[in-house]
Parts: sequence; C-alpha cells; structure tokens
Amino acid sequence: MNLQEADRHFIHTYNRSVIFEKGEGMYLFDNEGNKYLDMGAGIAVSALGYSNDEYKQALKDQIDKLIHVSNLYFTEPSIKAAEYLSKASGMDKVFFTNSGTEAIEGAIKLARKYAYNKDKNSKGEIIAMNHSFHGRSMGALSVTGTKHYREPFEPLIGGVSFANYNDLESVKKLATKDTCAVILETLQGEGGIYPATDEFIHGLRKFCDENDILLIFDEIQCGMGRTGKMFTYQHYGVKPDIMTSAKALGCGVPVGAFAATKEVADAIDAPLVVEGCKNVEKDAELLPKVAEALQGRNVLILSEKEENYKAIGAAAGLAYDQIVGAESAVDINLAKQLNVVTTQLGVNAQKIVMNIGSAAAGYGYEYVVSTMDRIKGAALSQNDNMLQMPIITPVSAETWGVKEATASEADMPEWGPEEERGIDMEVMTAAADLAAGSDAVILRHPESVKTISKLIKALA
Repeated sequence: MNLQEADRHFIHTYNRSVIFEKGEGMYLFDNEGNKYLDMGAGIAVSALGYSNDEYKQALKDQIDKLIHVSNLYFTEPSIKAAEYLSKASGMDKVFFTNSGTEAIEGAIKLARKYAYNKDKNSKGEIIAMNHSFHGRSMGALSVTGTKHYREPFEPLIGGVSFANYNDLESVKKLATKDTCAVILETLQGEGGIYPATDEFIHGLRKFCDENDILLIFDEIQCGMGRTGKMFTYQHYGVKPDIMTSAKALGCGVPVGAFAATKEVADAIDAPLVVEGCKNVEKDAELLPKVAEALQGRNVLILSEKEENYKAIGAAAGLAYDQIVGAESAVDINLAKQLNVVTTQLGVNAQKIVMNIGSAAAGYGYEYVVSTMDRIKGAALSQNDNMLQMPIITPVSAETWGVKEATASEADMPEWGPEEERGIDMEVMTAAADLAAGSDAVILRHPESVKTISKLIKALA
C-alpha cells in the first residue's frame, strides 16, 4: 500500500510520510523494509523499546483473562497499578485515564472541584505557563500556552491566565482570590526542553501553600524515569498536590493517570453513609468492622449512641479518621452530651455529624423544628462549639414507616396509591428538615431525591 492510498480515509491532521510495519528494540521498519532509528521513542511513549518480550507476554496473558471491565468494578491489575504508581510518585490516590490529555482534564476538574468544595462561589481560576503544551482537548488546550494551538478552537474554557516559565513574580502578579491551581510541566517539552529552576519550583510550592492554591505538575512527557528519577519533580524534593502521567506509563497501551494527595483526592470521593441496624449492641460490634473495611474512604458512620459511642467512636473517628454520626433523641442536651463524650474520647469535633432524629410531617414535627432552632441558636449566638457540628437527618427511616406511607390502597382508598403517599411524605419532611436547619437529608425514593435536589438548586 502506498501513502496516497493510506491517507484516503484519514482526516488530514498530520503530514505522514511513512508506513511503519514493525519495530525491534530502538528501531522501526517500514513496509518497504527500510530501517529507522527512533530518536523520539514514539514521542516519549516507548520506554521499553519495541517488541520487548516481557512486556508482550504480560499483555498477552492479560488479554487471555480480561481486556475491559467497567470502572464501576475493581480488577487485580488496576489495583496493583494504582498501588505501584502511588508508591513511585509519593501520591496517595490515583485515577486512570486513556491518555495524557484526559489526565490533564481530570487534574483541572479535580482542582476546580476542590476549590468548589471550599468555597461554592469560587471561580476556579488557573495559572498556566507560556510555551507549555498539555494536550489537544478543549480543557487541555485551554491551559496550553502556545497561542497558535488555541486560536482555531476558541472560545475555550475560561478562567485561565499565562505566566512566564521560571518567573515566580509573573505567577504572583496573576494570582487572585479565585486562583485555585498553578499547572506546569516540570520540564517543558514542546516549549524547548527547559527544566524548571530549583528556585522556581520551591518558590511556587511556598507561594501555593501560603495562598491555599493547588500545584499541578504535568509529568506526562518528562516522567517515568526519563530524567534519572521516576518523576522529574523528585529531583527538587518538592511534592505536587496533583500530578499527571501517561506516555511511558503504558509504553504503547493507551493509558494515563492523574494522582493526588488524599486531601485533594477526597474532593471527588463519593461519600458513603452507613447507618447500622438500630440495635446498639450489634452496631457496636458491626460498625467498627465496617470502618476498618472502608478505611481510606470518605465515610460517615452513623448510629453512634450513648450506649456504644466508645466502640464506634474509637474505630471510625480515631483508628480510621472517618466521620462519626452522633445519634441522639430530639433533645438539645442529649445531643450536646454525646458530642462532648465523643470529643473526650479523642475524636476531632470536625469529624462529628449530629443525627438528632426527625419526625415525618405531622408527627410531632414542631418539637423537631424547635429543637433544631435551639441547637442552631446556641451554636451561633452563644458560640457553643459542642453544637456547631453539621446536622444530618435520616428522613427515609422516619417517613416510610408511618401509616400514611404503609397503609394499602385497599384499606385506605381515599388516600391514593401507597408509593405516591410515601414520596409525598418523604419530600415534605425533607423540605421541612432542610428549612429548619438540617445540612443533609437521607432519602430513599429516586423521585424524592430528584424533587429535593431541584429545591436545593433553586434555593442555592
């Protein structure tokens, strides 16, 4: 096949001049038998060269087992890869992608999500570097500091400004209260093979720490051992908040990754709420084991009560640094006392969420509202730090057990369909709880979730 025939069905994005057929070691061979020395290692991809026997065998063995599975599930290779990458990079958490460009997209989104979690009004502004290259997707192009790459695709994502590489003062001049991240290649590749100076890297780290700005290192091209250490930033003794990797990470297999510190990664960690079985003795036995099994996850362990707080608090709040749900009767004094003894146990007050119960609409709800008002009043006006914890309300447990939700349509035909009644009770109770001061509600029915989500967005 000649070049004209080869190009017939491709969108013309590159001026391709050769058809390669195979590779061996550092050499490539075209379809006419010509031999080429690959000085670029497949644009920094083929770190093991071509046709590496050990690499080929590993791929073949895995293909025989499993090629793809949804990322809703674990696979043993992905678990090992995440472990190895975390250890090699010094980062805590890893998210795998299909490319370096996707890794940059993920890093940008993670930085903005982290800023959003801190301040819902954050504009998520990012400072990138002139002459940088981070990829060709819309997000990656937005932080690429080469004008002729960006112009044909504008408007790109906003909130990006460009500083001069190795010029700390130019970064400082661009920083605002809305700056959430600084992104740079630790060694600029396409910009001319320029390494960052020691003063620049250390100055950036200090400036970012002082201003609560995330530092993102793009190690897609310069990482994976190309500078003598696994990642270039390790030469400086400086650790980023987020790093990206690809190219030699897969050695030809389309794989990339972004990794982050635990604090930053938790911004996208889906929260998990575990309520228990409502039996204090069984919960005292069960929930510490749940906390252990879920260590490292963003978890709220509910159902810590006066009778079992030592077991649950010691496990979730101390041993595994998880959030503890202090459950008490609808009483300000009981709620406060449980928070007091939990903190005396050693649990950080910021790791406590109050669960003061609820009541389905119409079932003594006035008392619930008045209690929540008293708690909020004491927390705010009296500066009572033992009542300043967030409040979560397990609405579903209260509403789906009352007779208005459980009575059959045959028994109470005038009340209408059971499911609709349950949804109505759940929505009304949740709305009232949120209005009274609850910070979060637990719902059961998807329609209830949709309705309350719309309400929250409308009021935000």
